[in-house]
Amino acid sequence: MMKGREDSVHGKSHDSRVYRNIRRRKGRLEKLLFKFGRARRRAYALKRKGYIKSEIEKILQDEICLNSRYIKDAYHSVKDLPPHVTFGGLNDQRASYHASLRSILI
Repeated sequence: MMKGREDSVHGKSHDSRVYRNIRRRKGRLEKLLFKFGRARRRAYALKRKGYIKSEIEKILQDEICLNSRYIKDAYHSVKDLPPHVTFGGLNDQRASYHASLRSILI
């Protein structure tokens, strides 16, 4: 079995740096997906309260701190949903996250 290249400066293998980089990116992606899920639920709640699109987008950007593209996608994903939608709990979020992650990484 071949070992990873040795880094002459730090003495760490190339493989270990790659692995850490993948873990860091996976953590960032997980955080982004959870923020997007939160934005969707909040957009749905604000829409049900009678807020207009521009107000919802402004509130979400201030509260959740996501890029405007993600905020708009969150709003468009809930704008036509019927009343009394259940988004699911934490276990559903995790299952959805893992399915999304698998499709992105493959």
